[in-house]
Amino acid sequence: MNIKAILLATDFSDCSDVASRYAVSLARDSGARLHFVHVIDSQSYGSHSGGLLDQNDSLMKEMLNEIAADEPGLKFESHLLGGDPADEIVEYVKDKQVDLVVVGTHGRTGMSRLLMGSVAQALMRNAPCPVLTVKSTERIAEGVS
Repeated sequence: MNIKAILLATDFSDCSDVASRYAVSLARDSGARLHFVHVIDSQSYGSHSGGLLDQNDSLMKEMLNEIAADEPGLKFESHLLGGDPADEIVEYVKDKQVDLVVVGTHGRTGMSRLLMGSVAQALMRNAPCPVLTVKSTERIAEGVS
């Protein structure tokens, strides 16, 4: 498999932190460009997301600065999008011809999954490329370098 572009879908949670380690490692090992994407859910925040965009932009820049310091030479870019997270990520994947999506999953089951939905699950159903879901557990977190 020739991977040229990897997308990390991040919500800045601990799950995303663990997924970012996988994405960075895969990008480093394959020489792929890493796309960091965060989507502001416009249905949850409506038109009052201006301050949230600034806050998330700062979080993303901080994350990228940490990765850049640890991974010199890593090719990456970041994008803040607005809308339905799964839909926006799938459209981005198509537009940028992404070869692999990496996303953290909270591993919710039952009623919480039914009520909150699952971006990771929607990505697995709708993305035109493979999707690597990373469950955040202590065992996995310790095993990733």
